[in-house]
Amino acid sequence: MIVILIVVFSGDVASLFGAGPKDLNYKEFINTVEEDNVEAVKVISTTLYGVYRDSQNTAESLFKKNKYDFYCTIPSKEVLSENLSAIVAANTGKDASLITPSDYP
Repeated sequence: MIVILIVVFSGDVASLFGAGPKDLNYKEFINTVEEDNVEAVKVISTTLYGVYRDSQNTAESLFKKNKYDFYCTIPSKEVLSENLSAIVAANTGKDASLITPSDYP
């Protein structure tokens, strides 16, 4: 019996060799935000997808083509919002309760 395996892929050939999106834990994601190395993120349910600032992927490719550099599971959208507000407050001196998503890095 002959078995034929056909691999169909979309995107980079590099993803075939393990260079695909990185699975971060939530703490690693927060550290990356604190280091100001996140260009854009999108959240679907409890999964956050993002692109790094120095990436070939862009915010546009994240939202229009679903191309991203990393992903992670967030505890909840509320916890994510609280954490991002705390980071912005620490960096700007603003009151964390006055921070809105438009203030996020």
